[in-house]
Amino acid sequence: MAAENSSTAAAPAPRSSLRDNRFAVRLESLLVLVILIVALSILSPYFLSVSNFLNILLATAVIGILGFGATFVIAAAGIAVRRNPQLPDDS
Repeated sequence: MAAENSSTAAAPAPRSSLRDNRFAVRLESLLVLVILIVALSILSPYFLSVSNFLNILLATAVIGILGFGATFVIAAAGIAVRRNPQLPDDS
């Protein structure tokens, strides 16, 4: 039975490398989006049209508004739904 050496344990990654990794993921996502836009605009002459842009905005408007509302609720630390114990019961 060999005693485990604490120096061989994996050290946690430094904070700067974690930050760089998150930035790389965001940059990769943006790069994929740009590649898709370029490819779709080459494949279809209607992709970069105003009517297509308005259709995309119309299709995503409800999701965007709901997402904005959810973000606001999370940023405001939730909604207080507890009853006030000093108020009398309704029954």
